Amino acid sequence: MKKGAEFENECNRIKDLLFEHYVRIINIFEYYCGTSSYPTFGYNDQTSFVKKTKIMDGEHTNLAAVDLIIVATAQSHHNFVKSAVLDLTRYEFIEMIARVAEHKFIKTKMCKTMTAAIEKVLEEHVYPYTKTMNGEDFRRY
Repeated sequence: MKKGAEFENECNRIKDLLFEHYVRIINIFEYYCGTSSYPTFGYNDQTSFVKKTKIMDGEHTNLAAVDLIIVATAQSHHNFVKSAVLDLTRYEFIEMIARVAEHKFIKTKMCKTMTAAIEKVLEEHVYPYTKTMNGEDFRRY
């Protein structure tokens, strides 16, 4: 397999994984931005989130690493969001999860693929420690 084809296959697997988990991730985001600075997820609340979910472990992922991940995620390259704002939108929340997976599991060689790393972040850090809100129920009822 060529590197380009391998990269494209991994990107497709990541898209499929995120699509599979999308509703659950967004319901988590909706809960936390609802307790933060709706419709975004505020910077201080993001720091609390990574502590609560044990993403920030002090060993592989410390506060400095989390700050770099948040800043890199919030840095926009378009005119819809001001780059100086560190609050995350929905798509940036998903991007933050991917960046955490890369930092925590790919760079440390604990996972070989981004797909495995993202799934590990979701299953071991995000889902067990977070609250959720059913956005569809909220809109309807």
